[in-house]
Amino acid sequence: MQKVFRIGQIVPSSNTTMETEIPAMLSARQQIRPERFTFHSSRMRMKKVVKEELAAMDAESDRCAVELSDARVDVLGYACLVAIMAMGHGYHRKSEQRLKAHTTENGGDAPVITSAGALVDALKVIGAKRIAVVAPYMKPLTELVVDYIRNEGYEVVDYRALEIPDNLEVGRHDPAKLPGIVAQMNIADVDAIVLSACVQMPSLPAVAKVEAMTGKPVITAAIATTYAMLRALDLEPVVPAPVRCCPAPTEGCAMSTFLYGGNVNANGIRQHYLRYGGNDGERASRDAVIIVPGITSPAITWGFVGEQFGQRFDTYVLDVRGRGLSEAGDALDYSLDAQAATSLRLHRHWACNATPSSATRWADALACAQRASARQDSRAW
Repeated sequence: MQKVFRIGQIVPSSNTTMETEIPAMLSARQQIRPERFTFHSSRMRMKKVVKEELAAMDAESDRCAVELSDARVDVLGYACLVAIMAMGHGYHRKSEQRLKAHTTENGGDAPVITSAGALVDALKVIGAKRIAVVAPYMKPLTELVVDYIRNEGYEVVDYRALEIPDNLEVGRHDPAKLPGIVAQMNIADVDAIVLSACVQMPSLPAVAKVEAMTGKPVITAAIATTYAMLRALDLEPVVPAPVRCCPAPTEGCAMSTFLYGGNVNANGIRQHYLRYGGNDGERASRDAVIIVPGITSPAITWGFVGEQFGQRFDTYVLDVRGRGLSEAGDALDYSLDAQAATSLRLHRHWACNATPSSATRWADALACAQRASARQDSRAW
């Protein structure tokens, strides 16, 4: 029987992101691990990200913890990093202890995670000492956050305050802007980048791009919180690419090797793929690997394989014809010959120097790869 874990979230009333990014990571995990999750929230009133509203909101967190413990959730996450950090150095420890005491008193004992505590702990997990930070807050609040992190023993080399006072507008900030923001920061000597020091500012779509662009580990408040929740539940902290929750290159988790998803026209159809590892810079001498999942498996379900191969190879994971985001249709040829021809043309398109290695789960994918290799000299581009 599958184990179902109840995830409780203490959320600012105007937060619209915590209940999307954390469920996105844990829902993606369900593709590769048997555990299942349901999500439950209680809200604290807050509209403007100013110190006075944050303090008043924090006072409501006790009520929220009790309400969530009524549902007997398995873990609670306090989803406002700046509210905790604005209360003074080390406050995340006091908050976690106090809220846990409330859940225990209510008969619903469960571990309590704060996004503030999760972030500073995640920096320790990855061994970071010198970091760069992006935050959406006004500059005075951002400086409070930076000071809090510094007090935990980290050197903040550079930071950016995006100065967005309205919390709803923070949730609307386009994550596609984050790589450009990071590109203007002093990151040459940092160990890691905190791409979003706020669980309300969306960032997941930009994490892999910023990692690929900078060569630095990237964490966010949401990633750190998800990681801490899984650890508190004694579950393996893994999520398939391109979404991930592990901030660490240690404890069994590597920095994501995912680069991007793309499309190419091959053998008359739009063929979608996910790329890991790459061949830029010091990776230039890497061999290329094409992974062809079975017909029942979209590329995303092989993300965990792509992550591993991406550590040593320039890796492409295909959505085979009719699966995932590749072209589909009633008139499309789904024969093994057609699949083999497509694989071969992709091989040539990506200028591989050797016969593609094909990781397979099902016999039809293996046969497809074998036919592609057999036809390598006989099929023209």
